[in-house]
Amino acid sequence: MAKLGLSRFGHKRALGFTLIELLVVIAIIALLIGILLPALAKARRAGRGAVCKSNLKSQGTGMASYATDFQDKIASYSWHAGMVPNSEFIDFDPGPNGFSDDMLAAQWQNTEILRRRTGRTEGAGRILSNTLTMPHRIYNHLVLFDYLSSQLPEAIAACPEDRNLLLSAANPLDSSLWAQMRPEYPNASQHNGERVAQRYPFSSTYQTVPATWVPDTGGYVRPIASTTHLFSTASVDGIYGRRRMSQVMFPGAKVQMFEFNDYHGNTKNPFYAYQEAACQILFFDASVRAIPSADANLGCDPGTPTSPDTFYYAYTPLNTEPDRLNDDLVPVLYRFTRGGLAGVDFGAKEINTGQGNVP
Repeated sequence: MAKLGLSRFGHKRALGFTLIELLVVIAIIALLIGILLPALAKARRAGRGAVCKSNLKSQGTGMASYATDFQDKIASYSWHAGMVPNSEFIDFDPGPNGFSDDMLAAQWQNTEILRRRTGRTEGAGRILSNTLTMPHRIYNHLVLFDYLSSQLPEAIAACPEDRNLLLSAANPLDSSLWAQMRPEYPNASQHNGERVAQRYPFSSTYQTVPATWVPDTGGYVRPIASTTHLFSTASVDGIYGRRRMSQVMFPGAKVQMFEFNDYHGNTKNPFYAYQEAACQILFFDASVRAIPSADANLGCDPGTPTSPDTFYYAYTPLNTEPDRLNDDLVPVLYRFTRGGLAGVDFGAKEINTGQGNVP
């Protein structure tokens, strides 16, 4: 109950705030909130950036442990041409001579891992086989299962700012959350099939550069100008998953994994190859740094490694990825390093060995 006081005329009145005083207090509180909210948002964003760096660092540690356990091999799918798998989780018979090529073997190993680790082998949620796309680009972390958190979907495979992947990973059977190629971009029919799309919840925000699992030259894996989600491959005579850590000549300047989009340095989350991007990058020395793409070497076309020209392609985002900043073609940068594992991505002039680093 408010206390009563005497006015200057001797009348009793209630002691309290006047309307003007109350409005002033509310205005001050609103002003403070307006000042603090951007700072809090920035702090939260910085915190998620730290988590993202930790995710990449953990995967780098896992890859180093893998190399120690498997004769210096860079972590990748280990099934190869000529291998006859012994697994109850695949329904493909390669015959007595085994798989016909390394890519087919890796595609079936990807299916085997997903079926075995998720238990989705029957019914409507069954993991389908996928021999349409290569599994290495955004599913290479699956081979590190025993070195990470030993669960699928793998939590540290997703950047905390990659909300679409996090939502899908939380509900892997909800097809409405799967990634789809936008209809205005090419190759949509190949990418949007169920056997490709249902793998999205198990994918990664972070991409493994092709040089970690395929020879640097000879056109084994080449970018495609019309899309950033598919590569051109020569799987008949390709040699996949046989690269070694010792082939990396400059570990502190050679990218191993990277964020496909800059989720931390720019509110528009630009594609890694835009000059405005500064993505989180894992290097072969296990360091993780966010470096402006404007500071990166331009990269090359691995099909013509001796050419000084750079390969340019169009960023074609999935429906779960950030929009284009513009329609300009962008250079491949550290995704296809000139010189491959023997090359450098930052801090020095590009190295052109003339013949790459073929095992």
